[in-house]
Amino acid sequence: MNLRPRAVNFDDVWSKLKETAEAIISLKPIERLTWDHNFSDIYFVCVSVPETQSRQLYNAVRDCLEIHTKELRRSLEDQTGDYLLSAYNREWSKYKQGAGYLHNLYCYLNKQLAKEKMDAESQHTFIADDSEGPFPHLGVGDLAFAIWKRELIIPLASKLVKHIIGLIQQIRKLEGTYSAINLADIRGAILSFVEVKFFRENCYFFIKGTRTNIFSIFKVNELFLNESFLGQQKSPFTLAGGNSVTEFYEEMFEKHFLEATENFYKSLTSEAFACLDCCPYMEAVIKTLDEERILAQRFLHHSTLPKIENLCYEVLVNEQLEKISLMCKDVVQGELLKDLKNMYILFKPLNNALPILLKEFENYIKNWEWNLMFHLLLILHNLLEILQICTQNSLKWLLKYFLAMENLQFPWIEQFNQLLIIEKIQNSLQKFLKN
Repeated sequence: MNLRPRAVNFDDVWSKLKETAEAIISLKPIERLTWDHNFSDIYFVCVSVPETQSRQLYNAVRDCLEIHTKELRRSLEDQTGDYLLSAYNREWSKYKQGAGYLHNLYCYLNKQLAKEKMDAESQHTFIADDSEGPFPHLGVGDLAFAIWKRELIIPLASKLVKHIIGLIQQIRKLEGTYSAINLADIRGAILSFVEVKFFRENCYFFIKGTRTNIFSIFKVNELFLNESFLGQQKSPFTLAGGNSVTEFYEEMFEKHFLEATENFYKSLTSEAFACLDCCPYMEAVIKTLDEERILAQRFLHHSTLPKIENLCYEVLVNEQLEKISLMCKDVVQGELLKDLKNMYILFKPLNNALPILLKEFENYIKNWEWNLMFHLLLILHNLLEILQICTQNSLKWLLKYFLAMENLQFPWIEQFNQLLIIEKIQNSLQKFLKN
């Protein structure tokens, strides 16, 4: 094939590219030959003479995606409840895969946009990542995600988020029945708030890796579009400019979810847990913590889990600390190991709670030392009473030790004096030695 730049009739070429783009974004099958021809057409549009038509092509793709997403929004706006959630997740699943394929089809256009941006940066010229501006540099995949966010997520967010939070609240209260499809739709819709910001990071790797071959680019796309990766990745990602990939997710969904979660925890303390004593209350809180962790791992982005745990400790433990700490002394001194373990689990994350448990444990150790010495002295006293034969020299050290005990500074010496144990032992020793 001759790759020499040539004049291109944009309208004729775009009529074929548009048909392919509409099929790809809807995840409809296309012929391999059509893909190859379109790939070549995109290249010749970008290198056309007398001037490149890449920006015109970019704008045409943007208009095509906007028309498609607006049609989807009109079809979803009339739906509510589970029907809206299921339809939204189904359309998003198709759209995000189609956006990945479309991004790869237009990879030469993406490279050209990236090159323009790097050239501008090398000349210390700032160019904003604005898909609507005259100098777009986001890439087709990022453009597709930005349009989905603007045309579908933001207009439908209030209905979607309200319904999702309501479903999670029902699951918490074990109300209703839910199929695997319902649960998958909840997770898919929630993660879409993160995924729409993730293609920008994907494009960043594409830009930095322009020297890599096309197969490595495909692997990067698959990695970042993979739902399990988004839900399980532990290290925080940031976008160009220092923005977090979860910023949009936090604003549109997480803050509303945490508000509902806090209200749910408060309702537990005032209703379900209100009549529980300390030990059953601790067991109920730990059970709730475990259930909330499972729920977060099942539905939410991993960044929400620590926030849920902190909220649970704050509302269910810290705000009820006075009630729980009343039993602290009884739990420690009674050596109630199960309750002691539960109390440690709940107190450990709170800086103001763990010292309460440690202080009671310290007091318990001191009392235990006193009790041990008390019983040892009683045993020694009984032994002295039954001794019949003993030389004076063999007991001099005992007499010297116990006669001097009154002068020692031990925290338990006053208790011994109150019980007259030392005096009794001293008298017994003196009486025994005289005999």
